[in-house]
Amino acid sequence: MDEQGHYIGEEYTLALAAWRVLLEHPGANLVTNLSTSRMIDDVAERFGATVYRSAVGEANVAAVMREHNAIAGGEGNGGIILPAITFVRDSLSGMALVLDLMRREGKTLSALVDEIPRYVIIKEKLKLVDRADLDPALAAMRAAFCEAKIDDCDGLRVDLPEGWAHLRPSNTEPIARIIVEAATKDAAGDLLERVRLATGL
Repeated sequence: MDEQGHYIGEEYTLALAAWRVLLEHPGANLVTNLSTSRMIDDVAERFGATVYRSAVGEANVAAVMREHNAIAGGEGNGGIILPAITFVRDSLSGMALVLDLMRREGKTLSALVDEIPRYVIIKEKLKLVDRADLDPALAAMRAAFCEAKIDDCDGLRVDLPEGWAHLRPSNTEPIARIIVEAATKDAAGDLLERVRLATGL
């Protein structure tokens, strides 16, 4: 929530925390998972930083952070990992970084949020009897989006100029997740429909 009582969304936490860290460490490495918003990429670009992506899960993010000597990382659920403190998600680190960003920039939370590009994320889940049942859909998605930048370290994520889509089996439930993000609700909905048509899901 911002100072006006408006809901912001957990995806902003990592972007704001990264902004604060990069003020002191421009050009540093950051890590997040494949299902996290492009907002962190936008923030990183301002500071000449690099964002690496991992499979979903705190342990996976931490492992890639160690691999690339990342200064900060986390997931779109608001979990911040700050190696200077600990290599696990730490809500207090996240809060401290956002509050200190407000202090340093002399701006309210809503004003800071307004400086980060807005996106619309749609998340859906589908029942899945067996993880192998998703293999044909993943292959069909890869073929349908062959022009996209593809990452298959956790299901399949396709990055396009207009947005991205991630299809993956859950690690904790017998379901598959489809996550799409684009600049508008209509664009996100169109991308979701393209994934559904390509995969038959």
